[in-house]
Amino acid sequence: MAVSLDRLTSTAAAIAERYAPGAESLKDKVMIITGSTGGLGLEAAKILLKHGAHIIFAVRSVSKGEAVLKSIMEEGATGKGTVLKLDLTDLKSVESFAKSFLALKLPCHVLMLNAGIMMPKELEKTVQGYESQFGVNHLGGFYLTKLLESKVLASGTVDEPARVVYVSSEANEMWAGPGSGEGLAEQVPPTRAYHPFHNYCLSKACNVATAKEQQKLWGAEATAIAVSIHPGIIKTNLLANAGKIEGAFYGWPFLYAQKSVEQGASTQVYAAIAKQVVPEVRAGAYYYYNNDVQTPWYASARFSDEVCADIWERSEKLLPAKRSSFATFLS
Repeated sequence: MAVSLDRLTSTAAAIAERYAPGAESLKDKVMIITGSTGGLGLEAAKILLKHGAHIIFAVRSVSKGEAVLKSIMEEGATGKGTVLKLDLTDLKSVESFAKSFLALKLPCHVLMLNAGIMMPKELEKTVQGYESQFGVNHLGGFYLTKLLESKVLASGTVDEPARVVYVSSEANEMWAGPGSGEGLAEQVPPTRAYHPFHNYCLSKACNVATAKEQQKLWGAEATAIAVSIHPGIIKTNLLANAGKIEGAFYGWPFLYAQKSVEQGASTQVYAAIAKQVVPEVRAGAYYYYNNDVQTPWYASARFSDEVCADIWERSEKLLPAKRSSFATFLS
């Protein structure tokens, strides 16, 4: 069914009303949203709460998350909210979050991997020693998906699958920088000299690749789907520490892609609830922008099956709990 809204300018609120009309249309859905106290994650959480969903606020500051939830509920939201601590700079915190969520005995119909950091001026590292953008934007969310995979699959059906939504960026195409002869997978984990912009782009390319590979591994008849999205260029607090890069990023060269937070959150909400996403993803779509399927011109080489599988395998090797021990972790 065609969207009766302008794909470019639609807000998350308009998308939600189009695909899940009514204040209680999502009352049976449980959705985890990482980084949901600000920016796109907050907007998505607010809109989905207003349509009755139970939102799990996966956030670094529990007190801030509780204040945000209280504010949304005071605006008349009909859903429920639960705040759990998640610090993506530490894979042990990812494990703690997963255990806390599983202890709630709730389903997980949507896992929205929204949290991220963008272009620290100097090299920063996670607790486990990885470059921070790679660690937060890619590896932490990848690990969380692995730990909750059984729960996600158990929460959906073939007809109405659960969904994992990776919030990526169109910047994924610019990861390499000038003069680099290395392939994408060879930078998992990053080994080149730190560059704020190119490391950010690398982490976002990993989002796209892992979403595509996850869907391939699950297959067309699985009870869950995985997809990545580009929200557009939105002026949030992501670039607060980027110095001169912030001015360039939000300057005239990128005016064509700039959106408000309300507009920017639309595609991740679309990916989470629009019915047509399911057959599209099962037919091969893995990247959305402006509430529609996008096929990047560089996709055939950049995100080939071989490259995506390589990135997946390299990422798995970086995790504290290897595949064979996931069942033990979840028990």
